[in-house]
Amino acid sequence: MATDKRIYSLSELLVFVALITLILSVSTTMLFAAQDDARVSKAKADVLTFKRVALMATVEKGMSIKKLTGEECSSCKCTSLIGDECLSSNIESLRKLVASTNGVIHASESAYFDPWGSPYLITESGSELNGICTAKIFSAGGDRNPLNQEDNIIALIEESC
Repeated sequence: MATDKRIYSLSELLVFVALITLILSVSTTMLFAAQDDARVSKAKADVLTFKRVALMATVEKGMSIKKLTGEECSSCKCTSLIGDECLSSNIESLRKLVASTNGVIHASESAYFDPWGSPYLITESGSELNGICTAKIFSAGGDRNPLNQEDNIIALIEESC
């Protein structure tokens, strides 16, 4: 009985390793792209949720966002996302909006942070045009820079002022 033992050459093994490496690099790149897409989708959903919270709170209390939070511009304290003043003022303003819904909306501590670990930001009194004030709630995006609006995720809220 003859035994058929196949021995692979070095070049065949190198081709095999190269193919496996190529497959792994492509799948890793696709995984990171999917992860970034998921973060953006979550941030968009969260920002829209906070917009709904703000609208519900203004209707419930009959007050503007600026009056509900007691701030003119919480996000204006954030030239970068480093520092307790930026963190505390934005989170506190969002907490006040959630509390103004009279218990209809509840938010966990992690709800105040975007998928990149930065706090969601709020500008209570933005632009004004023809008696309509525009507030905004937004995420600084993946670069965590609120001044770079290229990747910011924004929800605008219009109310009479």
